[in-house]
Formats: sequence, structure tokens, C-alpha cells
Amino acid sequence: MCRIAAYVGPTRPLATLLYDQPHGLSEQAYMPQEMVGAHVNVDGTSIVWFDHRPDPTGAVDPRPLRYRTTAPPWADSQLLDLAPRLGGPVMLGAVRSATAGIGHGTTFVHPFVAGELAGTHNGWISGFRQHVARDLVAELSDEAFSTLDVIGDSAVLFLLAADAHRAGAGLVQAAEEATDRAAKIVRAAGQTARLTLALADHTGIAVVNAVVEEQANSLYVHRAEDHTYVASEPLDPRLSWRRVAAGEAVDVSRAEQEPNP
Repeated sequence: MCRIAAYVGPTRPLATLLYDQPHGLSEQAYMPQEMVGAHVNVDGTSIVWFDHRPDPTGAVDPRPLRYRTTAPPWADSQLLDLAPRLGGPVMLGAVRSATAGIGHGTTFVHPFVAGELAGTHNGWISGFRQHVARDLVAELSDEAFSTLDVIGDSAVLFLLAADAHRAGAGLVQAAEEATDRAAKIVRAAGQTARLTLALADHTGIAVVNAVVEEQANSLYVHRAEDHTYVASEPLDPRLSWRRVAAGEAVDVSRAEQEPNP
């Protein structure tokens, strides 16, 4: 299980998701209020962002930048220093609570990245190693399988989405295709799953709050005139947040946040 948060809007620092808000990811790491199946999220922190500043030739690199650590947000001095000074118009972060049977270490900390895509999974698949992993990994393309450096439910689910995205699917379609394929295998194996999957690229973010015979993860969206947050728990309870239901998808593009000329 994890807590996740995403932002789309005018460029803001990474600290916007991590430290600056009353119930940001740093607080959600040690004092989550709506988690099911775990108590804290102190097994790693990661955040990705997209830098839209052109290089000297005028080109913009669409690939995400990423910082990840096995430490919780308050325990990484470099992240504390960098978070107020780095950022972008699209950001996606997570604090991790490792699932029993899934390994520890930096490579297990998501968001994961593949080309121009980043993604994070909040949840778990029951009996993953014993009953699901072989069949789910078999769903990956050869290209995706060649990049699989950890055997974990979150990593495989993300690479399913990366396959769909690489084939031309938009963010929502890629997330829905990945969660649908995973859910089919989970059901066939007689297992259950929480499959909240968030994807981001330079165009925006999408989150699908999928579930298989389980209570859905908490997920909220806050839309303002020029920016949108999506988070496992409200980052600032003073704002207006709408709960995202089980099976619902949230799609936020940079284009819709930009003011009309």
C-alpha cells in the first residue's frame, strides 16, 4: 500500500506535494488517515516531474525526471534541500508501504518510469508470487519484460500500462487496459486486488481507482481554475475535494489547465 499525490497546473516546486501542505505526502507517510491494510508509509519516497524549459536549441525533453529514496520524506536531507527548488507543471509522487513478500530497496520504490511515461500503483495483489506473477508477467511485451528489474505487483502493472502507452493509448486508456488485464488474471487465480494506478506524462495525469473483490482505496480530486490535485487523502482539508469512487477514472490534461487566450 502507498499514499500518492499528483499535480497539474502552473509550475510549482516538488515541496508542493511533499512538505508544503497541511497533509502532504510527508505527513501521510507517518500519519495517514484513510489507509486500509497498513498503518504507515515509510519504506520509500519518490517523485517525478516534467521540465518543460527548452534547451539552447529550443527542444523540450518529454521524459520525466525522478528522485527516489528508501527513506521517508523527512529523513532524506537531499530531498529536503531540492524539493523547494525543483518542480514542474506535472508532478506525481508516492510514499511506500511495502507489501509482505515484495522486496525492499530503491528499485522497488515507485513511481516507475519507461520512456516518456511515469506511473505509481497504490494497492496490492493477494497471492502475487504464488498465484498471479507468472501469468501477469507473461502479459508483458518482450520490450517491457527486458526492462523488468524487480518482480513486484506494482512494477508489472506499470509495465502493462507502458506497453499500452507505447502502442498509442492515452493515459486513461493505458491505465484502464493495464488494470483490466491484471484484474482478469487476478480473478482467474481466485485472488483479490487493489489496483489504483496513476500515470503521468508531459501532457498530464490519469488515475484509475480499480479494485477486485476488495474495498477501494481512498482517492480524491481537487479542481481549481488553473490547477488540479489528485491524492489518496486531501492534501489541504481547507480545500474542496471530491471522492473518487471505485472503478472511476480521473483524467487531467495540461491543456485544460491553461487559460484561454
